This record gives sequence, structure tokens and C-alpha cells, in this order.
Amino acid sequence: MPVLVLTLLGSTTVGAQQNDRRSSGRHNRGTYQPPTVGGVPTGRAASVPQPPVLAPVQAEVIPVPQGEEIYLDQEVYSEPGVTYYEEGPYLEGPVVDGYDPSCDAMPGGLPGCGLEGGSWSEPVCGFENCGGCGMCSNQGCIPLPRLCADQWFGSAEWLLWYRRGQSYPVLAATARSGNTPGTILFGGERVGESDESGLRLTIGHWLDDARCRSLLVRLWAVDDEEVNFGVTGADGLTVVRPFLDVSTSPATAGEYVAVRPGTQDFLNIGFQSELSGGDASLRQLWGRGLGGRIDFLYGYQYLRLDENLTINSRTAGPANSTQWLTDEFDVENEFHGAQLGLAIHYDERCWSFDALAKLGFGSMQRRGNLTGTTITRVGADEDIENQGLLVRATNDGATGDGTFAVAPEVAVGLGWQLNRHVNVTFGYSFLMVTDALQTWRTIDDDLAVNLDDPPVDPARPSRTFSYNDYWVQGMQFGLNYNY
Repeated sequence: MPVLVLTLLGSTTVGAQQNDRRSSGRHNRGTYQPPTVGGVPTGRAASVPQPPVLAPVQAEVIPVPQGEEIYLDQEVYSEPGVTYYEEGPYLEGPVVDGYDPSCDAMPGGLPGCGLEGGSWSEPVCGFENCGGCGMCSNQGCIPLPRLCADQWFGSAEWLLWYRRGQSYPVLAATARSGNTPGTILFGGERVGESDESGLRLTIGHWLDDARCRSLLVRLWAVDDEEVNFGVTGADGLTVVRPFLDVSTSPATAGEYVAVRPGTQDFLNIGFQSELSGGDASLRQLWGRGLGGRIDFLYGYQYLRLDENLTINSRTAGPANSTQWLTDEFDVENEFHGAQLGLAIHYDERCWSFDALAKLGFGSMQRRGNLTGTTITRVGADEDIENQGLLVRATNDGATGDGTFAVAPEVAVGLGWQLNRHVNVTFGYSFLMVTDALQTWRTIDDDLAVNLDDPPVDPARPSRTFSYNDYWVQGMQFGLNYNY
């Protein structure tokens, strides 16, 4: 027993001396030093628990299904089973899902873009084995962060668009002098090609947390285009309205004198065009990678085009008579159809690029209404006739039909990220619809008029309408807001 006690005391004394030597940094080169964890030799109980020392987290290599590799390092923090990344080599665009491409190319924010920080959403993943919309590894789905976790987004754009012009025949000119033709005052060239302002509003909602599907609604309208021409007797001009008189054989060139100098006569020609539209589409992610995504879209499209051309004149006649003459051409076009297309989005740091190509196809309803009026006053007597000069009994009234039409649209745009929620955008759009009816297509091609009352053959002006493609194009400037 005394031997055992002395042995234990000796061992304790030797252990204390060894611990003292370790604390002071002095080691006996001939003495074995057991491995320690937290300053306590292995195999011995520590009198005071010490916190563990964790090894630094190494950079992780995540395989991408296309065979590329993305290196994410500098771990920010961890939760059990979930790892988030914020800094390190930039990811150029939404290479993996879980990150909203409308925010920026790097989860957590890029210096100088106002995107520092952000809220993290729940993990998402995909491709074939993980739901079809993200990234997977051999450990299963890889959860990565996403900014802008709310599901709403929208934009407002100012439009500067140009319409296709109207090719009217000569509707007003100065009177010829002998063999010298008069000067064209209205018509004979394209009319209504000026730029007009407009507004396009877009609102969308993501239908899933992985942002693979969204519902998008767009509404847009362009300011009414107006072209006005007017001349009075005070302008010192003799103004005529040319036509082809087919009531004689052979047909002869005719001129209706609308304005004489030094009188109270006047002639007004006014044109107006209204254009608006909208669409609603479901967008499904088709593919993503290398900083971009492509969405397939399908849905409903609407477009409306209304035009009006009115010709008014007041002309003093013989025997103290006065004649008011009006020709009016009204047209309406309404397109309803389905649409299919592709939308592309690409992020490069604070810059973004968007492109849209889609095709609408469906029903185009067209209506034309032509009215003419001649009012002749002699003293207190008034005579009203329901026909003018270019709208007479042979072509007046309303007519309409429907046909199949297509409406393609192409748009491209650039965006700059102002902050976490707002992009400034700039771009170009082109929109067209086929088989539209316009006012210049409702006027008799030859300005032929049969002045017989009632008219006999030929029945002119004719009510044969023709149709053409109508397009609008121009620039857009806007703000894109992501909630």
C-alpha cells in the first residue's frame, strides 16, 4: 500500500511538472508529449471544459451540370445542414436558382450597386433530380440565397413611338392657272408619321418560390395622333378639292371650289388615330446559365386601332347661298388572339439585358363607317342631303367583317441597377398587326365620283375597302421595380 501511494504521488508530480513545462514553452526533448485538444491530454478528464477550436472552412467546388465549375469561397455563416455564401468570386448572373435575376449578379450585393446586404429566402433547387429549376450536387439539393424574396414585380415605361403613315390621295390643292397645275396642300404624300408619347405598365407575380413560373400583365396606350389642315378666304388662295367626274363620258377631271379669296369660306381636314393594347401571359423557365435565363411564354393579346378622317368646308354660292359639305371616314380595328414567344434576361454585374420575341395570332374585327352631308342654305331655307363629295349613296353607310391576323412583337432593352429594387431601362420595340383597315384605304382610289342623282353606272365612289399591315415602333425609357 505505501508503495502504491508513493507511485501515484510521483505520477501526479511528474504530470504537474510536464504541464508547467508546456505552459512555459520549455520542452524536454527526451520526453514524450501526448496529443492535446484544448490544452488537455487525450485520455484524461478536463477539470474545466474548453471550447473546441474549429478548423477554417475550405473553399467548396460545386459542379454545374454543363460540366463547368463554380468556386464559392469565404463562407459567411452556417446553419445545420444549410450553407450560405455572400462574397468571393462573382457569379455572373443567375447561374443557379434561388437568386432573383432582377436583383444582381451576386447574391448579397455588388459594391457600388447599392445592393449590400439583403434578406435570404428559403432554399430552392432543381434540374432533373431536384424539381427542374435549380442546381443539385451528389449530396442532393444545394440551397443558395435569393434576394428580393417577395413575389411581385413591375415597371412603368414612357414610350416614344412612330406610327405607320397614311398615303392619302390629293384632297386639297390650289386651283390650277391655265396649264399650270396647282400646289398640293394636303395629301399626295405620307401623312401621320410623327412620333407620339405613350405609357406602358407591367405588373407580374412569381407563381413559385423557385421563380420558374410567373404571371405577367401589360397595358399600354399611345397618345392620339392628330393631323389638322385649315385654310380660309383670308389666306388669299383659291382652294379646290380635286376629283374624277365619271358622270360624263369620258371621265373628266373635276374640281370642287371650296375656298375663294376674300370671303368667309373655309376648308378643314382633320385626321386622328388612337392606338392601345395589352396582353397577359404565363412564363415558364426554359433554361438558365452563364448569367441569363430564357422563358417560354403563352397567353392572350389584345390590340385596338381607331382612326377618323373628316373633311369640312363652308363655301359661299350664288344668289346669297351658302353650302356646308362634310365627308367623314371612321374605321375601327380590334384584335383578340393567343400569343407565343420567348423572353430573355441576362445580368452582367450592375447591367442587364432583356429581349422579347412573340407572335400573336387570332381574330381581327374590322368596321368602316362612311357618312356624307351637304347642307345648302338660301336665306331662311335649308336643304339637307345625306351625301358629300367623296361619300355618296354608292359608298356611304357602315360595313364590317372579320379575318385571321397575326401580331408579331420584338423588343430589346438595357437596364442599370440603381439599388436593390430599382432598374433604369432603355430599349426599342416593334409591334405590327396584319390586315388592318385604315381611313386612307376607304377612299376611292381614283377619287372617282358619279354626280348623277340617283346615280347610274358606274357606281362610284366604290365601297371596296383594302387592307394593309399596320405597325408602330420606337424607343422606351422606364423604371423597373422589384418588390
